[in-house]
Amino acid sequence: MIEKLKGLIRAVPDFPKDGIVYRDITTLLKDPEGLKGTIDILTHPTDNTRVPKIRVI
Repeated sequence: MIEKLKGLIRAVPDFPKDGIVYRDITTLLKDPEGLKGTIDILTHPTDNTRVPKIRVI
């Protein structure tokens, strides 16, 4: 599933300036299966590891 999602993200080299690769997720957002897969991955933990602390700057 991850490889399919990566395939839906377009790389735009040298945008907005040389040396930067912009990642365009428009095609991911337009693909219903891809969008659902992304949401599923982001909303489910990948394992049962407990996170003792979260730090925010």
